[in-house]
Amino acid sequence: MSKFCQSCGMPLEESTHGTEASGALSEKYCHLCYENGQFIEPDITYDQMLARGKKGIAEGSGSGIGKFFLSTFYPFQLKKLDRWKK
Repeated sequence: MSKFCQSCGMPLEESTHGTEASGALSEKYCHLCYENGQFIEPDITYDQMLARGKKGIAEGSGSGIGKFFLSTFYPFQLKKLDRWKK
């Protein structure tokens, strides 16, 4: 099973990891959410992240039906990520 950013849900691949303060690759967060051991946008809300993710899905590549399913299930995925668990 692939790992996903625990902030936005993006698949974590070798080229997408954020960095820790030490410069090591983050095992939990992507480069769009986390750099130098800190969240890039520490005050972003769940609703703002949800809107950003849905926009990214809509603007990304892939089929219309694939985008539909990704967009539909994205809120459920996002709620399960470490940053948004309550």
